[in-house]
Amino acid sequence: MRSRVIRAIAVTSILGAVVAGCGSGPSQVGSAVIVGDSSVGLSSVESQLGTLLASPRLTALMAQSGVTPDLVARELVSRAVLHDLIRAEAAETGLTVTDAQVDETIAADDRTTDDNQPAAATLESPIAQYGDPALRREAVRDDLLMVELGRRELDRLNVAVQVGQTSSEADAQAKARAALTGGPAADQFFGGPARAVPASQIVPGFAQAPPYAWSLLGTPQGGVIIVKPQQGDTTWTIAKVQSRTLADPPPPARGQDDGQSADQVDRTLLLTFGTHLLQPRAMATDIRINPRYGVWDPLSMGVLPADQVPGTILAPPAATP
Repeated sequence: MRSRVIRAIAVTSILGAVVAGCGSGPSQVGSAVIVGDSSVGLSSVESQLGTLLASPRLTALMAQSGVTPDLVARELVSRAVLHDLIRAEAAETGLTVTDAQVDETIAADDRTTDDNQPAAATLESPIAQYGDPALRREAVRDDLLMVELGRRELDRLNVAVQVGQTSSEADAQAKARAALTGGPAADQFFGGPARAVPASQIVPGFAQAPPYAWSLLGTPQGGVIIVKPQQGDTTWTIAKVQSRTLADPPPPARGQDDGQSADQVDRTLLLTFGTHLLQPRAMATDIRINPRYGVWDPLSMGVLPADQVPGTILAPPAATP
């Protein structure tokens, strides 16, 4: 169970602020989040939060781990966004998950040993696991769809990323703009072109990677990421996705040193990978979060307080017809 608590903290640390908290959203009155043409009402989020906070198992975990109601509320809002994104992806690309797969995942996640501990690492976070049963099934289906998206692209995706660093925000912004357009100045800053690396080599080593590292796998080709200094540091990081290609059809089986196949990668890693593969869709979608929760963070693919967003993604210039 401790590993699930750690994952809950990791996921919900990308979230934050209480449902009954401060602030109001003049353009979002009555809505917790708007995603394209759909919205989720504040009353719906409050109802889900109330159900979760009434769960003795979840409240016990929250007390042990330090997860607070504000973090739970933000995961609910984040999940609402991801629900719309992954369902749109599935509808357009043919991703499917059966009821039997949902049943199997829930049964496995609920299975415990003699000392009432999980029999195996669970796919779900406790925040989904201990909620309303019908909503739980929807959350599990979403998770499994994102796992399948990650599985589908793991053996196909190759990315080349250029990375540079600077010590001031002004210079970071200038370098990022130069990186978007390319040219000698950008090449000099990055130190030359990057080598394309298969996702099958990257994802297995990303178990402890921060969200902005994962975002490099989902950012469109030509996009640039600006990462703010981490706590106690003064270094700004600028990264450009120099190339992002999908092999079609999937490449043949690889040798031992060429990365892992999707069947060998942990499902939780595939889930995170699949979540970040939704970045292009998220960038093209109007996502508006009620200010009482915070803002949508494209790097972590979740909701954060405005002062905790780790950076930004600059979309590549539109192609000339």
